[in-house]
Amino acid sequence: MKARLWALALVALGSGLAWGQCCPPPPCCPPPPPEPPCYVTFWVGEPIQIELVVPWGIFCCNPCAQATMITGWTVEAFGGGAVYAYTFPAPVGADTKIVWDQKNQAGVQVAPGFYKITVATTGKAASIHVKIEPKKADCCLLCAPLSKPCGISFCDPYLKLSRAPTCPTACDPCCNPCCLFPFLFFLGIGK
Repeated sequence: MKARLWALALVALGSGLAWGQCCPPPPCCPPPPPEPPCYVTFWVGEPIQIELVVPWGIFCCNPCAQATMITGWTVEAFGGGAVYAYTFPAPVGADTKIVWDQKNQAGVQVAPGFYKITVATTGKAASIHVKIEPKKADCCLLCAPLSKPCGISFCDPYLKLSRAPTCPTACDPCCNPCCLFPFLFFLGIGK
């Protein structure tokens, strides 16, 4: 008898927990929007510096590897569709820093959301996702949007993103954290 009461209590408790987890059909609980598994987040309008990193391990993984050169770069919306594309007239060195001002090919600011940045090289292309967040609050010294950093590869080139240096010559430490921290913050690295 006691065992039956315990079993009945456990079933009732489990049913109650399962019922609490249920979600009514949409529009009450719409499915979460799709997002990439990892990304680096920036505020809207914030210039993004893109650097191609060629790991030292590439020579261990492929001893015959030639020097990697950048041929161009593109930005695509997460759902598909080109936003911006640039091809260098001649390949440039892997140490070339690229800055995307978050504008499309027509020079208009892109909307908040997810984007995929791809750097084409003479070898493998490297890509990473970014999330553009709506405008941050004014005078927010330590506000940083959250990212989901990606892993890095020891054999293949990958991209490193950071805020492009935009420090003015006259600093206002109240509203410009760049004045307090003159070095760049690296938000994450990815492949």
